[in-house]
Amino acid sequence: MIAHETQFQLKLLIETGTHLEKAIVEAMEETLTLSALRPGEKAVIVRYLSVDESLLRFREMGLLPGTAVKLVRRAPLGDPIEISVRGSLLSVRVPQAALIEVARPEEA
Repeated sequence: MIAHETQFQLKLLIETGTHLEKAIVEAMEETLTLSALRPGEKAVIVRYLSVDESLLRFREMGLLPGTAVKLVRRAPLGDPIEISVRGSLLSVRVPQAALIEVARPEEA
């Protein structure tokens, strides 16, 4: 069970993320999920499509709205995927990546 303080922080992130999410989407070309990126593609996290407790760990590791990510590679059978975020490499299962909405930057 999530502690009361953590629930409050999560609620605050979701509420403040809504304003950030609008600014991010306005500056981006399109939105899609993290699982839909191709290797080498970069994107910015817009929001989480679920408040599932398993996704809390990603938030704790810094995958917050506005964070830039890059899909490094996919495993040979397609799952998991490896992403680069804030100088670290993380492996993420495709079903969880499908719950993270991202936006690609507009090409100049």
